[in-house]
Amino acid sequence: MQEILGRAADTSGRPSGVPGALGVSRPACPVQGRSGGFPISDGGARAGREPYAVRVVRTVRGRRRAAPLVLTLALVAVSVGCADGAGGTGGAGGAGDPDRWSPEAGPTVPSWQIVLAAEPGAELAELDGVDVYDLDGADTAPDRVAALAATGAHTICYVNAGAWEDWRDDADEFPTEVIGAAYPGWDGERFLDIRRLEVLAPLMEARLDGCAAAGFDAVDPDNIDSYDTATGFDLTRADAVAYALWWASAAHERGLAVGQKNAPDLTEDLVGEFDFAVTEDCAADGWCADVSGYLDAGRPVFAIEYTDRTDTDAFHGYCSDPALAGFSLVLKNRDLDEWRAGCP
Repeated sequence: MQEILGRAADTSGRPSGVPGALGVSRPACPVQGRSGGFPISDGGARAGREPYAVRVVRTVRGRRRAAPLVLTLALVAVSVGCADGAGGTGGAGGAGDPDRWSPEAGPTVPSWQIVLAAEPGAELAELDGVDVYDLDGADTAPDRVAALAATGAHTICYVNAGAWEDWRDDADEFPTEVIGAAYPGWDGERFLDIRRLEVLAPLMEARLDGCAAAGFDAVDPDNIDSYDTATGFDLTRADAVAYALWWASAAHERGLAVGQKNAPDLTEDLVGEFDFAVTEDCAADGWCADVSGYLDAGRPVFAIEYTDRTDTDAFHGYCSDPALAGFSLVLKNRDLDEWRAGCP
């Protein structure tokens, strides 16, 4: 989800890379007990932390509310070597890992579906011609992921990267000092202090391990752009870039592609490391061009427009707009149920 209207771009404070932003030096390759060169506590995912899980209750505005559900996924050992010899992500587009999904923007625009308002383990309709599915990482059973893969489709694992949610199964594992101001309009959700990688890394790694164990091809980390919001923390643009680059590194180490979720002001810094973009209301709000660098690099932009902002006629107008050529547009209800409309 995003709150993009009225935001002013902040072009100051760009870090030269994750090490400079966090003051941490990366080893030549990740070593046991570390991910992307950041310290991991003994309670981290690599020490046996289970993936988080939820039971979903549908609401509105593109998000869903949930209550805890005990759901244990069998974790697998994920071992990805440093093909580039530098311990980095290997760049976007699958470089350095030939087995990682490398999504492409064309020549045929990929068709996609996103469903976040669904009961855990619920059946999901397999749609003719749909190439990509974006699904909640905690609610989607591995056999459902496998069934979609058997049709030739790719799957993206949704994770809330920048906010704490009190209904998540791992909610009690977040210390209070990293939980900030309430997310406006969303009961039970609060911003995270994304500067605190020594705390957040093991928790987010557990979620990424769950995505990998379930068989997803990619991850969709939401709310990475909280730096220009009243979070309760003194976050900067540089903090957001550093956190996003950590996500790219951690995802790639697990063989997962990674998408930039919204955050148009960060595209310049992220497009070299991320594999695709996911947008919400970029056509309605007029900022799709800010993520067109992905199309220029041959990578897709999966663009959601919502029915409470865009009617069918306006959506068809976006589909035929030359300025949006190449965008993978889909019209969705705000609660992200199974209903969808694609371009004709």
